Amino acid sequence: MKKSKNVVGTLVSISAYLGCYLYVFLLIQQSGCAPNNGVNADVGQVVSAAIVGGKITESVDKIGFSLDRLGTQADYLLEKNLRTLDLLAQSLAYQLQQETARNREFVSKELDDAASVLNDLVDNVQGGVLEIQDFAYLDVQNIINQLPLKKDLYLIRRIDGYGIQFQNEGSYSFRLLGNAFQPGRTYKILIDSVEVDANNVFGGEAANILRFSVPVKILNHRFTESEIGRTSIVIQCFDDNTEESFYEYSSDVLLLPKFPIRYQLREFYEGQKWSEQRAWQSFTRGMGPTGKYGRWNTYTTEVTIADPVTQRFTGNHRISVNGSHSWVHPPQYHDRNTKLRFNSANQCHDCGRTAIVEAEYQWLENITESRMLNFESDNKNEGLLTYGTHFVTMSDKLKHYELYATYFNGKEVALFSDKNEDSGIKAKLSLDPKVTFRRLAVEIENPF
Repeated sequence: MKKSKNVVGTLVSISAYLGCYLYVFLLIQQSGCAPNNGVNADVGQVVSAAIVGGKITESVDKIGFSLDRLGTQADYLLEKNLRTLDLLAQSLAYQLQQETARNREFVSKELDDAASVLNDLVDNVQGGVLEIQDFAYLDVQNIINQLPLKKDLYLIRRIDGYGIQFQNEGSYSFRLLGNAFQPGRTYKILIDSVEVDANNVFGGEAANILRFSVPVKILNHRFTESEIGRTSIVIQCFDDNTEESFYEYSSDVLLLPKFPIRYQLREFYEGQKWSEQRAWQSFTRGMGPTGKYGRWNTYTTEVTIADPVTQRFTGNHRISVNGSHSWVHPPQYHDRNTKLRFNSANQCHDCGRTAIVEAEYQWLENITESRMLNFESDNKNEGLLTYGTHFVTMSDKLKHYELYATYFNGKEVALFSDKNEDSGIKAKLSLDPKVTFRRLAVEIENPF
């Protein structure tokens, strides 16, 4: 419970700081950030450029330290937001460069405020305990999307393709939104140190948008089965008129595991078992007198258990005859132990006898049985699943199921018949109208 409160507190703090930062940043955009005539007459409206530069450097150092530390952790939302804050830091550093070019010693108070807010943002994001399901709740990018694009401040707003989902064929596509991407410019892009074919780069179609794609063979060797991977991306922007590079962006993108989920699926269904308890059923055969000394009369008797569908003989029995000069043989069982046959004989010439067979039996009891199942797409039965939708056929006498899943980052999820959605995993149980069996469909969503 303590962990949950920390997450909520972090979300509230970051939301508040983001709102403040947006306000401050808009002030920067409106004011142009530079004092009039080099130094503003109101000393309170300018601050030391060295102090502001120190704040930005401090944020950059903290972000770098956190990203390095995340190499051994599994908080990928935190990584995504730290990289977004890194973009903000780069943007503020560029703004600082522009202002100090006009006035070496002083910069605007708005820029100082923005640098302070960035510092607070980084501190708060570092303290957050963020899990996969929090991607939808905490995304610094949502605030950045509201910032206006300004001609002399290069800001990448968004990267579609930050988290790449493995595919066997085709291409991986990327889409970046930022004001450095304009018609009349060219781009050199490196993915995993491999230059992207210029025929697959589209930067002049619309203002602020850069799209490119790379064949899967470029990156597929970097993917692992159950661990996160990373690969570098470098984008250089060139002005067609001067053929000079005026902006460069470099970062990492995440390579999602081929199998992000390890699972165990158990179904519980109606079954039957033979009772532990036993009971006895008695069968008799009357044998008349023979009428003559030394004569034997023999008899064969066959009987069926009371309910052949739900009962059976166990094979244990007791036999007896109510008098001398007579016998009864042990019974023989057949038809799945639902019938027995026994032979008996009498030698008494003037008295009848009774052969007695007591047979032990048991009965079927209704119980709940269970078994482990594998999804059809898990053809190796290794308990691993990709992103996407997976199916499994279940018993037509299904009562309920339990699905336990563990993400590659250690996040555990449990789904049941009455809880069919959690942490990016959805389950739907349906009955095929043409047959009697049930189908369970489970969808694993890409968190990016």
